[in-house]
Amino acid sequence: MATTTAQQHSSPLFIKTTKADIIIQSADNVHFYVAQCFLSHASTIFKDMFLVPLPVNVEDGDEIKEGLRIVKLSEESAVLECLLLICHPRSVSFRDVELKDVETAASLLRALHKYEMEDAYEYAWKKLYTSSLVRDEPMRAFAAACRVRCMQMVKFAARYISEEQATGAMREADPNSDSNYSFFTLKDLKRAVKYREECIRVAEAVVSEGSTGKQRRYSCGHQIYPNQPSWMNDYFKMIADAFHENPCGTVVLDLLVELDFGW
Repeated sequence: MATTTAQQHSSPLFIKTTKADIIIQSADNVHFYVAQCFLSHASTIFKDMFLVPLPVNVEDGDEIKEGLRIVKLSEESAVLECLLLICHPRSVSFRDVELKDVETAASLLRALHKYEMEDAYEYAWKKLYTSSLVRDEPMRAFAAACRVRCMQMVKFAARYISEEQATGAMREADPNSDSNYSFFTLKDLKRAVKYREECIRVAEAVVSEGSTGKQRRYSCGHQIYPNQPSWMNDYFKMIADAFHENPCGTVVLDLLVELDFGW
């Protein structure tokens, strides 16, 4: 039967083990020894794939290694390792998922969506949302998200791209040496800047409403009273300023960590 020479993967969780009943092979020929039950539980795609064992046909390129069927996937090993770590329960997977760069994060989100891993997607998205990867390199994140067409990440990155950043990036970019810029157009970038401006407008309107101190009664019966403490007005002002720079919920969390209101 056909054989494949695989590189050594970095995660000790996916080495050869008696508990593994299948081998996942990445696009860069890294082998992951896994138990089908974890993948089936996390993904309806894999559940249907493993429901009826398919016969091995060497002529079609099917492979067996050490008695285990090899399933070839199109994702790189760095992405698949993150995907598999998320699928395994914490009692089995002693290593947390690390999103090392925006390219891996974008490809991971795309793969989780592709394999219909809803819970895993939410977990990965929360890690990305609360990390500094996108805010540190918004243009790079935007390009990576456009490459894999992950629209949720495209919008998230757009919140950090000002018109000045967009103009500067396009002026300095070299399409011949930076392939990332070939995955979006100038129109896409202008749409991102417009989206950011709209986010700023909405965020500032919400903050302004909360900082006026006017009493409001809602249909649920709750009220907001005008006698709010002075520090709250200062806080709303700081939020408004922060939102103008980056209209994203994470800036509010950052302020809560940095500020001390004497509580």
